[in-house]
Amino acid sequence: MKKICMVAVVACFTVLCAGVITHVMAEENAAAAVEQLKTDLQKSGVASGDIKTAESSMKDLINNGATPKEAGSVVSQTVKQAHAQGLKGKDLAAKVHEAVKSRKAQLEEAKKKAKEASEAAKKKGKEAVEKAEKAKKDAEKAAEKAKKEAEKAKKEAEKAAEKAKKEAEKQAGKGKK
Repeated sequence: MKKICMVAVVACFTVLCAGVITHVMAEENAAAAVEQLKTDLQKSGVASGDIKTAESSMKDLINNGATPKEAGSVVSQTVKQAHAQGLKGKDLAAKVHEAVKSRKAQLEEAKKKAKEASEAAKKKGKEAVEKAEKAKKDAEKAAEKAKKEAEKAKKEAEKAAEKAKKEAEKQAGKGKK
């Protein structure tokens, strides 16, 4: 019993640690992606104020479900396009904000569709379970009916055999006289 408890404790600890490690790794990936974005934009000649705007926009996207790579791509492309158009400061920030807002809407729509698909799958699964349970009950009823019919046929066969035996004895008794 102690071994089972220890195994359960170790399993729970492992699951908890795996979750924490995954979370820490995701944060490290996000931080690395943000640093990569800053470096990339600096090389492209983007002003530091605009880089800070891009950085906060990227973090916003990541917090709303985008992967660090995806968020970096959206923000980097938008900043570079705006910078190429000569936009700076508030104009560049507005362009980035617009792109981030659009991507957040796409992410929300994707989440909504995923949730709907999940609910539909759960519903189908539930329906499949209900069908399976009904089929099981129907099979059990059919098996019970077949069993009763077999018992009835057995009794009828026993009666017929008994009747045939008596008839044979009767015939044998007439043959002796």
